[in-house]
Amino acid sequence: MPYIKEIKIPKPTGGQVGKFPFNIGIFAKGFSFKFGKPVTVFAGENASGKSTFLEGLGVKCGFPKQGGVRGQNMLRKSWGMSSRGELVETDFDNLELGEAMSIIWSARPAKGYFFRSEYMSETMSLHLNGKDLLSCSHGEGIIELISKFRDGLFVLDEPESALSPTSLLALAALVYRNARKYSARYIIVTHNPILMAIPGSDFYWISDEGIEKMSYKNSPHFSISKMFYDNSDRMLGQVIDD
Repeated sequence: MPYIKEIKIPKPTGGQVGKFPFNIGIFAKGFSFKFGKPVTVFAGENASGKSTFLEGLGVKCGFPKQGGVRGQNMLRKSWGMSSRGELVETDFDNLELGEAMSIIWSARPAKGYFFRSEYMSETMSLHLNGKDLLSCSHGEGIIELISKFRDGLFVLDEPESALSPTSLLALAALVYRNARKYSARYIIVTHNPILMAIPGSDFYWISDEGIEKMSYKNSPHFSISKMFYDNSDRMLGQVIDD
């Protein structure tokens, strides 16, 4: 069983109404979600709220806002543009979503890791005991890091960001084996059909309408990828002509 049994996000009220991230379709209505299998995979279009959901969950589980393991400090500042066009220091988003979220635990894990793709180099360096990741590719570092995920809760936001197709297959195998052999439990957000197809996982599609359980082969990501691989010239031609 997963460490997390259920997550609940109430319908926004008061100052939350119309404010990011509560103005995103999936959060505007509020919802609850129950986990089943050791590996749960989410996908959806850009701006559907899937990474926002995962980031809020990571913070609620006690992981650092930038990702990593419990106890890691902020490694760099976050910057944004003010209304006057000035570069200003900002805080990480999605903290209010994490605060609004409630978690029902089956058991609390002693270990875990929150992989957030925007900050993977810094947080991976700490977790790998200061190993110089410049001596290997991002993809090699990701595979090495996730190979250590044997016991605990592992929240992975778009881990495919630096992986080749061969490395994606290796990652899918790692997740599958660690979930079967150890007490590793994974919650993954991805755009990649290879990770969507991890054997024995639960796959869900996130949209403004909510969270829908389906076969990954019925997802838009898989359908579009298959159409491209079956006839790439024709599909590219249609897009270019449009």
